[in-house]
Amino acid sequence: MRTLLAIGGALAIALSACGVAVPVASPTPTSSQATQRVQIFYARADESPVPLALEIAAGMTVDQRIKARLIALSTAPWLGPEGSFNVLRQSAQVSTVSVAGPVATTDFAVPDGNWGLPARTTLRAFMQQLVFTATDEKSVSEIRLTQNGGQDAVIESAGAIVTYQAPLTRESIAPYARPDHTVAYYARDEGAPVAVFLEGAGRGATPEERITSRLVALESGPARTGADAFNVVASMKARLQSVAISGDLVTIDYRVPEDDWGVNGSASLRALVQQVVFTASEEPGIVRVLITQNGGLQAIIGGEGLVVDRPQTRRGLLGD
Repeated sequence: MRTLLAIGGALAIALSACGVAVPVASPTPTSSQATQRVQIFYARADESPVPLALEIAAGMTVDQRIKARLIALSTAPWLGPEGSFNVLRQSAQVSTVSVAGPVATTDFAVPDGNWGLPARTTLRAFMQQLVFTATDEKSVSEIRLTQNGGQDAVIESAGAIVTYQAPLTRESIAPYARPDHTVAYYARDEGAPVAVFLEGAGRGATPEERITSRLVALESGPARTGADAFNVVASMKARLQSVAISGDLVTIDYRVPEDDWGVNGSASLRALVQQVVFTASEEPGIVRVLITQNGGLQAIIGGEGLVVDRPQTRRGLLGD
């Protein structure tokens, strides 16, 4: 059984009888105004999100309807039917929505850099709700997430940094619905490398394909993200050529034109090795990483001639 619950007299959300709803104030159309029914979505852990009906004023444009949905979620109850919940109630709030063809850009106000998504479970729930709710519009299939007037969204959550540059779809957020190593690693001047969620990282049917996808995501990822994380792989001249696995060892071979990696300076060399080793060993079962060049030759990186003559491990690089 589904019931229509009024929120502040203007917006209404359909919740099942077992759902919990708390009325909240919201400006709404008067009783004489025409309305139309749309859907918003509540998240669920490791399951598909739950659609709920929402009444909004008729005659809105596509961008206005998407924004109305997201604003409604920001004041809607925390708990919904079938064990669902509403993370947008406590997260950063949407400021503008614009639509160009099938892509809707949702810009959120994050003045202090805090999205209010402290755990990866809340981050996954947020992405579920945002993408499913915005793509309830039939003409919209992709969502671009930005912050503070159009900057790429950068979300720090549970020790990881998530950056979104490419538009998201209902299909593409599937990896974020479960903890399946969909990360690559950025270096830092101090401390261990930090996990960063990049579009495409961790996809593939085999371990080799998944490792390849993570390393390729680094090559096309942003140069910096968060306060102190940086990406040497993106700017180097060398490019991934092959990935081969034997037991707990993966050999990463790079194509290096004229033996010039395009990386110089001890700090950059150290960062490069850390990024490759941590990213490649994100694959379950992989402990050791050997970096080679030009078809299996010993890797000699940078003007200082860093020689990689043996497999590296995370523990070894951190001095454990």
